[in-house]
Amino acid sequence: MNCTHESKPVVKYLPCNNRPCPASWKTTEWSPCPVSCGEGMQTRQVVCLVKFSAQFVSKVSDIMCTSTTNIPKPHTLRSCMPKPCPAKWITGEWSQVHTVDIKIILLEQNAVFSVLDIVDGVAKRGQSTAVGMV
Repeated sequence: MNCTHESKPVVKYLPCNNRPCPASWKTTEWSPCPVSCGEGMQTRQVVCLVKFSAQFVSKVSDIMCTSTTNIPKPHTLRSCMPKPCPAKWITGEWSQVHTVDIKIILLEQNAVFSVLDIVDGVAKRGQSTAVGMV
């Protein structure tokens, strides 16, 4: 049997799967962490999409994804911490000086003792007294 152009049937296209696919969440990659140390925040985009055909995808309301998939919307923010920041000194205001009086008794070889007064960080020799030997 020879096939001729005249005997070839006409090509017909029948639509199939003419219902859109269920809505689904589409996320982008997380943004880079904006800090080199310590805590920062990363962001990403999250959209709800419906695929109508291989060539036609449309963004729709978020309620389309939550109602048809029962999957909550993925997070668009998250914390990031590449590494802890190094410790650093933090200084405050100077405090007021507190006066301390200290009396130190010095025993010397010849049995004389002296009272050494330390007032405001300055040593001042006080009175000297002879001590009897037993």
